[in-house]
Amino acid sequence: MISNYMYDPVYEEEFWPSNKDPKWWSQGEPIWITAVKQNRRSGGIYWPGTEAEIDGMHATLWLPFNKSVLFRSRLDAMLDWFLNEDIDVGLVYINEPDAAGHKFGPNSAEVGEKVKEMDEIVGYLMDRLAETGLEDSLNVFIVSDHGMTNQIQEQIVDITEFVNMSLIKSFQENGALCHIFPSDGHLEDIYTALKDRHEHMHVYKREDIPDSWHYKNHRRIGRILVLMDEEWTCTQVTQLSQAYRRGLNDHNNYTINFVSTIQICPSHSNIEKVKAKQISFLFTIHHHDRTQTLHLRF
Repeated sequence: MISNYMYDPVYEEEFWPSNKDPKWWSQGEPIWITAVKQNRRSGGIYWPGTEAEIDGMHATLWLPFNKSVLFRSRLDAMLDWFLNEDIDVGLVYINEPDAAGHKFGPNSAEVGEKVKEMDEIVGYLMDRLAETGLEDSLNVFIVSDHGMTNQIQEQIVDITEFVNMSLIKSFQENGALCHIFPSDGHLEDIYTALKDRHEHMHVYKREDIPDSWHYKNHRRIGRILVLMDEEWTCTQVTQLSQAYRRGLNDHNNYTINFVSTIQICPSHSNIEKVKAKQISFLFTIHHHDRTQTLHLRF
């Protein structure tokens, strides 16, 4: 999995998030499958990938995604599995504040409200752990897969201004990051057409992508990768009407700017209810000359 939307040159097919075909998911082993292989019981509630069969198996218990189900109901269902279905590991996906961030922008009042709501959800989880007697036996990890930055409508770059799209077999647009798979024999043509054509657009051949990004050694990475500066977007003309979203996923693993949007204030939130052994926040911060993983416990 290198993106929510991607192209595989061997399958000659495109992937989208609702695709459950096992061939897209079988090149990595997620924790819920590892647990099953070790004769443990696992559960997944709306966690991406749990609906797909991997190595011929699923999590022991899983539910198909339904965004209408309340967040507290999702947590209640998972706790019920721990209490009555004897699972050993469980994963719950909460689609906020991501959804609000994309719709309104990461610095919006709407996202602020969602952050408060998620804090209340953490508090609810801690209360339910105490009520159910699970607080001394269950370890809780809260993780996030990306940061987010603002998108500015006037900062959308249409690459068709620079390259003939008939030379491209597949163009995968993911906001600030675009994957290009050239038609046979046209890699150099496309690279030359795009390289140094816009001050906010950085163009790499796959083999020249910096090793520190850990994002180059798979066939689903574009033969040419276009990376935009923060708050800029690359797209093609047919997508301009859909290209504008107020919040963009942070698009590389060397910027440190997104860290400024993360604030954890245990003295002012429900996190103060959490015992030290119960909950962990994992953040990995990448910079051009160092990588640091912060393991924050409360």
